[in-house]
Order: sequence, then structure tokens, then C-alpha cells
Amino acid sequence: MRYTECVLAVVCLLMGLAQAARASQEQHAVWRSVKIACDKCGEAGEVSVEASVQEGTYKVLKIVAFGREHVLSGNELSKLRGFPLSGVLVTHEPGYRELGGYTVSLRLTRMFHDKSKALLQETAVISICKGKPGQTTIFKSQAKVE
Repeated sequence: MRYTECVLAVVCLLMGLAQAARASQEQHAVWRSVKIACDKCGEAGEVSVEASVQEGTYKVLKIVAFGREHVLSGNELSKLRGFPLSGVLVTHEPGYRELGGYTVSLRLTRMFHDKSKALLQETAVISICKGKPGQTTIFKSQAKVE
């Protein structure tokens, strides 16, 4: 009886390993470019975003809001290195008058492991305010994922 149980266990183990070997190796497709058109966003009007990336480096990032086109400079684009286009979120809010008023933001998010193997989430927020034409603000933050 003991021998039969042992053989059965080995057969089950081998069958499990065979199934695992045939398992799907799904991978994410890396986006090279994105064009987003939003519904009317309050005082910002129609908002759109157009961006392209090559090998993790942003080549172009244009945001249309408040009837104006905002194109990020090379220096601003360099701050976004490593953020995937698939992590883009567009938001808008009334904002504080003292800080420029109505604001449209583009939020980019990425997850990665640091040197100690801790999982981190990094966010970059690009903001454009109605009361500050031509001025773009980029804010980055990082948090450990528990």
C-alpha cells in the first residue's frame, strides 16, 4: 500500500510540473505613443494629451488645455524617464486662486523594486494652471508599497 501511494504522489507531482511548463508566459506590450482626448473639463475646456516615448525616454509630451497647447521642454521631459505611458491619468480641479486657479494635471505612475528589493510606487504629476499661462509644474513622489 505504501508503494502505491508513493508512485501516485510522484505521478501527480510530474503531471503538475508538466502543466506548469506549458503555462502562458504573458507579457505587457510597451506603449510607444498615446493620444488622449477628454470630454470638457470645467474651465479648462476640452483637454487632450499627446505623448511619445523611445526606450523609456519621453520624446514629446503635449497637453492642450485652456485653449492653449503646452509642450514640455527637453529638461522637463528628462524628469519623466522610466514612467510608462500606460500609467497616464488626466485630472482637473478648481484649484486655489493664489496658486493659479483651475488646474489640469497629468499623473504618471510606475512601480519598481529598489536595491533592497522593496516595492516602490513613484508618481510624477505635471500640472498646468489657468492663471499661470506657459508655466508647467512637475512634482514627483515615491512611496513604499506595503
